[in-house]
Amino acid sequence: MADPDPLMVDLKLWRLRMGLTQKEVGERMGVSQQFISRIETGHVDPNMSTLRRYCMALGVVIEYDLKETQ
Repeated sequence: MADPDPLMVDLKLWRLRMGLTQKEVGERMGVSQQFISRIETGHVDPNMSTLRRYCMALGVVIEYDLKETQ
């Protein structure tokens, strides 16, 4: 099993803080609870559109900074 991406760990924490279940997020996204579980546990590597939909389901946005690699 792959480790979940740090971004997904943060999004899961937001989901939990908001008191939403995986099922509720899945319903808002039009996907199953099992799919949300697979994303959050690192079994599925979500593409950008899936991440956007997950964020929209939570009512949050992702802010990011680009940095030069070492």
